[in-house]
Amino acid sequence: MLIYLQNGLNKVNIMSNIALITGLTGNFTKLNPVDEGLLQHSFVYTTNKTQEFKEEAISKGWNIKYLNHLEHTENLPLASIQSKDVKFCKFDFDDPEPLIDHYDYILYADHKFIFTKEQVNILLDNFDNECVCAVGQQGSNVFEEFFSATAYQRYIDCMGEMRRNIDHYVEIKGWEYCSSRTTPMANMSYILWNTKHPNFQTFIKDLQQEQAEYKHPECQILFTLFMKQRQHEIQ
Repeated sequence: MLIYLQNGLNKVNIMSNIALITGLTGNFTKLNPVDEGLLQHSFVYTTNKTQEFKEEAISKGWNIKYLNHLEHTENLPLASIQSKDVKFCKFDFDDPEPLIDHYDYILYADHKFIFTKEQVNILLDNFDNECVCAVGQQGSNVFEEFFSATAYQRYIDCMGEMRRNIDHYVEIKGWEYCSSRTTPMANMSYILWNTKHPNFQTFIKDLQQEQAEYKHPECQILFTLFMKQRQHEIQ
């Protein structure tokens, strides 16, 4: 379910120009086939430059774009942090043929998910074009998400940075800002970007600065704390 912060006004046409993207860094290797209806418009961004991966990706219908500004690593926390460059569109500013020049909308989906053309059209049909992006939601708050993260080693290794991220917002915004469920917790498995929104570039730049400040891979905490300040721009 999407986080609805407006009432579905100014919906976009379901046939709008959209690209599907995913990212694979480090030893993350799972890549699902592209839906037939999304062929030619699906891109995998990766640090893996092996011929084996290239052949697999192409056989599954993906166009490959390499994250040349990143070094391939087997360090799981670092690879997880690198993957956020794809999720938060940092890749596009280093790309000689950036997708934002060719597509009005970019749908990021985690590499383990499969999206069909019909599902993409439903997302677009319900998207409010006054928003910069739309994300999923889940029924928890920042503190609950923090403790849930202890089940994953890549998050345990970065607990100090996660705590610093949360403590900063507790200090400047107050405890309620982090504990409230008034704004749902973001589920970052997918995010729909409106690249032609007048605030898109500024929003992305500010989000990337937040990412650079708090070097941890728990993007659901990072994005939720960030988005609470800009609710009017997110659906």
